[in-house]
Amino acid sequence: MPKTVIMPKFEMAQETGTVSVWLKQNGDPVEKGEPILEIETDKATMEVESPADGTLAGICANPGQIVPIGQVIAYILQPGESLPSEDIRAQESAGTLRRTTAVARQMAQKHGVDLRSVSPAAGERLTRTDVEQHLLSRQQQSASPNDVHKVRAVPAARRLARQMGVALDTVTGSGPQGRIQSNDVRRQMGLAKETDQPVAESAIYAGAVVGRR
Repeated sequence: MPKTVIMPKFEMAQETGTVSVWLKQNGDPVEKGEPILEIETDKATMEVESPADGTLAGICANPGQIVPIGQVIAYILQPGESLPSEDIRAQESAGTLRRTTAVARQMAQKHGVDLRSVSPAAGERLTRTDVEQHLLSRQQQSASPNDVHKVRAVPAARRLARQMGVALDTVTGSGPQGRIQSNDVRRQMGLAKETDQPVAESAIYAGAVVGRR
């Protein structure tokens, strides 16, 4: 998962920082701890270090731009990784994206779900279950009575899915012609419990070295 570079906080009363200059550009290889940009505050100019080895990408704050503390300003990619979708990046750069597990984010991207429209069932972190519940609700709101039966499932599986809040279109059926069985719903519930473990919040503060103006 791409590492995020955010506007760090250097001072107790600091609310924003100004991008002075990028020392590295999109596509440049960087090493963990290597200075990648300079930030100006009311009191000093600081160098912001890369939080990881990789390739700098997705710079979204220009020199002279004032950025709130904690806002994403770039990404560090590992080999084979790509930038998040434009929608996710827009939310991250605006500071509106909730803390989200990796599995929930992948499911949201797969089904075209705007995470701003999903509410967590507990706490502040969005999980796979929250996204599944959102998909189920969206399916029920948009479907006509006949549309509900487009997903092949035995009646017992449909009842279990409704009771447990599982979206049937996320379940792989093992019955004849792919028909969903009750065990398929239970297996999906077990998979969610096993894989939907909270991950560290995507915002990773870059290190900083205090310098002089």
